[in-house]
Amino acid sequence: MVSIGEDVLASLVRDKTLEKVLFYIAEGKPLSVHYDLENGYHYPQIESETGILPKESVRILSDLASLKILSEKMLFLSVICPRCHSTNIAIVYRCPRCGSIAIRKDLLMEHIPCGYIGFKSSFEEKGLGVCPRCGKTISDDVRIVGVWFVCLSCSSRFPEPGHNLFCRVCGDFFTVKDSSMEFVVEYNVSEEVLSTLRKLIFPSRIKAILEEVGFKVEENVALKGKSGVVHTFDLVVKKSNGRGVAFLIENILKPITEAKVIEWYTISIDVDVDIIYVTTAYISEEARRLVKFYGLSVVEAENYMDAEAKVKKLAETLK
Repeated sequence: MVSIGEDVLASLVRDKTLEKVLFYIAEGKPLSVHYDLENGYHYPQIESETGILPKESVRILSDLASLKILSEKMLFLSVICPRCHSTNIAIVYRCPRCGSIAIRKDLLMEHIPCGYIGFKSSFEEKGLGVCPRCGKTISDDVRIVGVWFVCLSCSSRFPEPGHNLFCRVCGDFFTVKDSSMEFVVEYNVSEEVLSTLRKLIFPSRIKAILEEVGFKVEENVALKGKSGVVHTFDLVVKKSNGRGVAFLIENILKPITEAKVIEWYTISIDVDVDIIYVTTAYISEEARRLVKFYGLSVVEAENYMDAEAKVKKLAETLK
């Protein structure tokens, strides 16, 4: 398994926005980057399915990459306007001598039969495409040997034009040195991480299943036990006879040990509700014997899909 702390994963799925994002990733859906004039570079597919905003998608995916849940592939640097922070930028080419934007490209051509080399415009001075040296009409016997630029204001020629950057939003002109820059990033998830994410149980999806069965579901319910200790449960429902049933989702990666089962039992005898523990973690044989001995109700699943199917089947027997 990847070295993602189980406490980190558990806290992430308790955040409703991050839970949606992690579920989207766990399903192996694309994380393609896209550009539009309104939002700049962002990730529209995950936005449309999770309801997050473009700026949120950029921030959240970057945060998940810093946690090693996603891997980054840097595509290129995006130039950002230093004034309004827009990425809607155009390049404005100028004459490096006088600064005029009135420039055009001119091809340097060779007339192969006589060896004359000159600008394309020199072949067109007489209007019929005639070689200035030998006077013959040119056809397919010329080749391009270079590209130059000419300034229509000061007539200077140069191999490369100068340039400024222009913000189409605020109208500011600036240089690359003045601009801000950010990497445009494409994200990927490894099979190892994908396997780990699929071991997560997503509380909102379990809630939806319980509601589908017909239960009214309360989330993050704090119940005070006989000992005075307050225990928080992910989901709580009530049977038709009024008896409460609490679901405690254990998003842990390490195997369930006897110590964890004893902890479960301690909670079970402290609160006046039935408790169902839901986990995808492996339960050791010793722990399994304790579960049976204490009479605990545990949903042991292979992955989130298996957990959802088993919870639905169990929920249908609770009413």
